[in-house]
Amino acid sequence: MREANTVADGLAKAGVMIPTTGFSEVAELVGITMIGFEGNIETKILSPKTTYVAYLVFKFAECRYEFRGHGWMETEMGEFYNEKEEDGVVNCCVWEIDNWFSKHSLIVEGIEFRPKQSS
Repeated sequence: MREANTVADGLAKAGVMIPTTGFSEVAELVGITMIGFEGNIETKILSPKTTYVAYLVFKFAECRYEFRGHGWMETEMGEFYNEKEEDGVVNCCVWEIDNWFSKHSLIVEGIEFRPKQSS
């Protein structure tokens, strides 16, 4: 079971269909000031003795001068080591706590859990 939640104090257009995504639905966040993302994954569907990294995958609905890319971007939320195939849940979250500036046109695809690549 995988699940992701978006918490925002503004409006969210949930269920915006974008055909190039790996998720069936994405959320476009409109006119928000504070935001947080939380994701959970059951450890029994992950490979044992493997380090995983959680990524928040997003893009902007319109061009942003601060960001060069126009497609999907990702930011690392954190990593964890999955020791055994047991029934358990890993929770990861990221919360904005001190920026009250309005944000808009943010499309959130979701949180991806991927094995960490060796350097």
